[in-house]
Amino acid sequence: DVAALRSLGNAGYIPAAQVSDLVVAFATIQTNIEYGSNSFYWLNYASPKRGDFTRTLTVSLANNTNTTPAGTLTYSFNSKLFSDVTSAVVINRNVNNTWGASSLTLSNDASSVARAFTMLPPQGPPAYTWSIADGSLATVVPSGADGSRVTITAKGVDGATSLTLTDTVNRTSRTIPLLIGTGTAPTSSRLINLSILTSITDQGESFTMGYVVGGTGTIGAKPLVIRAAGPSLGALGVEGTLADPMIELFSGAIKLGENDNWGGSSAVSSAMAGVGC
Repeated sequence: DVAALRSLGNAGYIPAAQVSDLVVAFATIQTNIEYGSNSFYWLNYASPKRGDFTRTLTVSLANNTNTTPAGTLTYSFNSKLFSDVTSAVVINRNVNNTWGASSLTLSNDASSVARAFTMLPPQGPPAYTWSIADGSLATVVPSGADGSRVTITAKGVDGATSLTLTDTVNRTSRTIPLLIGTGTAPTSSRLINLSILTSITDQGESFTMGYVVGGTGTIGAKPLVIRAAGPSLGALGVEGTLADPMIELFSGAIKLGENDNWGGSSAVSSAMAGVGC
């Protein structure tokens, strides 16, 4: 029944009147499948067209013997939003996000790997460098011959910073936000003023006090005001004050400095006022 075969095989059918014809029929089906599977192509097209106009693109095969309309592919598009292509670097590009990540988030006790990609390099093979705005939050360690991979390792502190990727060959860069943990620096108190009162009864007797400045995220220089008060304590009702105290500052066994009768210089007076002394 030809009509029944056509309704079942909507892409065509191969007749086999006898069992001996099946070998030839299946060989013909196999050939048709191979022809069909080799007839699909993925085309990328960059158009020079610009402006709010409807354009028509026609694709045809050279020396195509099919001269019917089915032998060409025609597609219409509007070029209103088209722009010139420029070189750019992106971070963590994938098939679903051509322009890469707009930001990165990392737990404050974790590491993550990011990857670089240069869109249309005009100068040559890319070479990458990575940097982080706030090195107290995380470290960045590039890897690979071109530096296209970087391992970001958090330092255990929440906060927000930025990650910058630069292609030094093609002279283009990209900076995106990098959020560690909650992305908000924790609110913490800090010690501003510490006073210790002791009694020195004999001439030549001394008093030693040690201190450490540090903690998570502590970097750079930290200003300190250290004073040894004597007669001025009398105004606070303290009796038996030292008439002429002297202060010496040590780092281990190394003497860093000393002061006796600082005299109220402008620098010291300003520092004292800044900490409420």
